[in-house]
Amino acid sequence: MKLLFTSSLFLCSFLLFSQEPIPIDPRLSAALDQEYLERLQTENPFLLSRLHFYLDNAWYLSDYPEDKGAMDFPVVRIDNPESINILLLEKEQGLQKDFQTQTVYSINGTRKVLIRRSGMEFNRMLNEHLH
Repeated sequence: MKLLFTSSLFLCSFLLFSQEPIPIDPRLSAALDQEYLERLQTENPFLLSRLHFYLDNAWYLSDYPEDKGAMDFPVVRIDNPESINILLLEKEQGLQKDFQTQTVYSINGTRKVLIRRSGMEFNRMLNEHLH
């Protein structure tokens, strides 16, 4: 019995420590402290994975139809809509997020909007992604 317990404990330890660390997305490094990200790699890889998912799934772009009239939303400056770093926008331009409802921003000088998914919607998507 002791041998079985010791063997299984050794195997679990080996599997836990032999996993490759999750690589850090450069977009995370642009917005967050590198030391913090490296600590997440070893101490909380799930949070690092969640941040990776957040970069691409916490928001989306949409055209705002002319027939809806004026775009009465806060304005966000986005130089290149093809390479949005949502964490950097949050940090540099103070974008807000809400757990209950989506948040809409007008993109500087265009008829496009940046839509921030609600925290509930993001969590639902993350759970679907994980299962």
